[in-house]
Amino acid sequence: MAQPVIYDTCLLSHMAEIDRLPVLEYLYSDRPTPRWTPAVKREVVKGTKVPRSRDFCHRILNLTWLEDPIEPKDTSAVLYLRSQLSKSDQSQSANMGEAESIILAREVSGSFMTNDFGAYGYAGRTEYLGTSRVLTACDALHEAYNYNQMSLSDVEQAHDQIRLERNMICECQFKSS
Repeated sequence: MAQPVIYDTCLLSHMAEIDRLPVLEYLYSDRPTPRWTPAVKREVVKGTKVPRSRDFCHRILNLTWLEDPIEPKDTSAVLYLRSQLSKSDQSQSANMGEAESIILAREVSGSFMTNDFGAYGYAGRTEYLGTSRVLTACDALHEAYNYNQMSLSDVEQAHDQIRLERNMICECQFKSS
């Protein structure tokens, strides 16, 4: 049985900003739920109030295949992880979406998909996820290419859009510069 894929805000917003949310739907919507957490949804809702992210955050909120957010059961683990991911000068809500997503992925034996450097590094070092269950936008683009859902030039363009407009974790073959 396929594992659930849990998305964080960073990944969803990057894919929404370049109009590639349908790639995630095609590749992962047939997998079991959950797909996101309440903190991720709150971060996306907050993004609708920011002019730069308003449109693409609304696109995320309108996705029916994401379904309802699922709260992780181990709230103490979420709070501990949030403290590990956050700098001392950050707000209490900083990194809550990443923390909830990582813990939920652990609880449901799923994969965690992010473009957040800190969350990616932390999750990849955990014994319960490791690098094989931590995915990035590069992984989704590569998989879309392998399933003939995107041409190589479309993948390279999407990849470069994310990389140039946002910080992006990237060690893949689509790096063009």
